[in-house]
Amino acid sequence: MDTNTETGRGIKSADRVFDIIKLLFENDGMTTSELAAELGLAVSTVHEYLKTCEQREYVIKNSDGTYTPSLKFLDVGEMVRQLNPVYKIAKQPLTRIADKTGEVAWLYTEEHGYAVPLDVEKGQQGVQVVGRIGNRKPMHHISAGKAMLAEMPREKVESILDRHGLRGSTKNTLTDRESLFERLETIRERGYALND
Repeated sequence: MDTNTETGRGIKSADRVFDIIKLLFENDGMTTSELAAELGLAVSTVHEYLKTCEQREYVIKNSDGTYTPSLKFLDVGEMVRQLNPVYKIAKQPLTRIADKTGEVAWLYTEEHGYAVPLDVEKGQQGVQVVGRIGNRKPMHHISAGKAMLAEMPREKVESILDRHGLRGSTKNTLTDRESLFERLETIRERGYALND
């Protein structure tokens, strides 16, 4: 599982809690034994972590013995979104854009080198919205991410690429740096980015 590898420091028990929560989200719930096997920990150790998370109301134990994340994460996520300064100032302009164009308008921001959708508005002619608020994407995978990268200093873009790489998503995903930097230059010149 991922741990704090950037600095080599961190609190191992906190890392384990986040690893457990991440696995529960990714697998739509798991049993204590499944988690223990996946993490390479004793069942009793995982049980103690789950018990603590359950007492803090971040997980629930289902009747089939699986644990799943609780709706408390929904409340926490909405609080985080409400505190975000980009979300606060862009809510009304986003609605106006969707109304004026009749299309779907997404609001994205960058966090930890990912493109993160904060909000979406659907105009009258907008197609069914596919996507999820908060679902982080590699920045080079989507037009919103490429548009943000195009406006960043090269050093910041390099730092993001060093951290996350340039893995592909489709046959059209740019997976080498020079091609990406050429595309970012084109985006800067024309003033918009496209999904291909």
